[in-house]
Amino acid sequence: MPWRTLTGFVAAVGAILIAAAAYFIVAADRNQRAADVTERSEGVRSLQRLEDALARAESAQRGYLLTREQRQLESYRTAVADIHAELDAVKVRTAKRPDGLPVDALSALVEAKLADLRRGVDIRTAEGLAEAQRELRTGDSGWLTETVEAVRADMEAIEGAELREHRRAWFERIALADAIFLTANVLLLSLVIAAGLAARAEMRRREGRAQERLRMLELQERILGIVSHDLRTPLSAINTGAAVLSRSGLPPRQARIATLMHSSTRRMEKIIRDLLDYTRTRAPGGIPLALRVSDVGDVCARVIEEAALHEPAVPLQLHRDGDLAGEWDADRLEQVIGNLVANATRHAPPGTTIRVRALGEGEEVRVEVENDGPPVPPESVRAIFEPFQRSSSGSPGAARDGLGLGLYIVRSIVEAHGGTVGLLSAPACPVTFTVRLPRRPPPPSDTSPGAIWRPSSQEVSSPLSR
Repeated sequence: MPWRTLTGFVAAVGAILIAAAAYFIVAADRNQRAADVTERSEGVRSLQRLEDALARAESAQRGYLLTREQRQLESYRTAVADIHAELDAVKVRTAKRPDGLPVDALSALVEAKLADLRRGVDIRTAEGLAEAQRELRTGDSGWLTETVEAVRADMEAIEGAELREHRRAWFERIALADAIFLTANVLLLSLVIAAGLAARAEMRRREGRAQERLRMLELQERILGIVSHDLRTPLSAINTGAAVLSRSGLPPRQARIATLMHSSTRRMEKIIRDLLDYTRTRAPGGIPLALRVSDVGDVCARVIEEAALHEPAVPLQLHRDGDLAGEWDADRLEQVIGNLVANATRHAPPGTTIRVRALGEGEEVRVEVENDGPPVPPESVRAIFEPFQRSSSGSPGAARDGLGLGLYIVRSIVEAHGGTVGLLSAPACPVTFTVRLPRRPPPPSDTSPGAIWRPSSQEVSSPLSR
């Protein structure tokens, strides 16, 4: 990964983490503020409930003094319990505050009021209604109500000021968090845009390099084709001269040199022909074909006859069966079968027979070239018909006999005829190359030179050029 892309990725992740952290900090602070507001408001509400409970207790006590009903007494006792609970709640909440509220004085007044109410209840129970009514007329609770209201008002004023201060601090934190969040988003957007522009620039650079490589390859292929074509004329002259010298009665040493020159020029001619054919397969039109009615059996016979002249020590066998006529380019088929026979000759053990079979089968003709050489390794099966693939197996020097284009050209010519080529290779079995040709090739528009080779279901293809 380029360092700029890695830096941008790290920065983008950092911006996302900053934004997420700011969000969670603000959310946590908001929850804490809400809890604080609830806590402060609860103190005011406790004072309100305390005041309501005092009013209920006094009302229930008066009702009991007048009627002595048990229901009124129960209401009075419930109200007293509520008074104690709310007074304790006020004490707990105000104990955390350094406000100086007169909660202790309020507590003393409430206790005094409750003592008066209890005394009235006791008098009613012990001395009767008249004495209880006299006690009612002497009681006064106005001062307690005023005290409770004063404490509540003080608490509301203090809490209101605190809430305003907290609200101001809250808005400041919100503004800071928004600024952080906005900055992180702007940074993230900038990084995304920068990364997109960088990726686009990198894609353009890669496209430019790919186009430049393509132009270089095309130029190399053109130069290769031109040079190969121009080499054929002087090489032909050398070959002719070497052939004449080898037949002119030279002394043995000079005759061997002339023969060596002749065989070397023949190998050079094959290399040049393979290079020219390779450049043709890369061209849009592919390898040109001169179709005419031909007999595959006759083509195989010519190839074997020529191979026997050059390799007299290699036994060759031809078997023909069925109708072998069709419309093909006979010269190109001779090149196909010749390459397969030459390949078999290089890899067959000394003294073993190279077997060639030509079989007519309905609408197609099958040609097999078989040798008893070592099997093709399974890991090499996928590249045997690819260009510039040469194996190290076979006889010494076999890998130096060519450029590794022979089987690639075989495939290209066979596919130009609309046929297929495959390989059957397994331990303890002969190595067999099989060519299948339709008797009439498809129209040029249906031909696909250079198409990817696909083996048949009975054949195992192999990538390493043998």
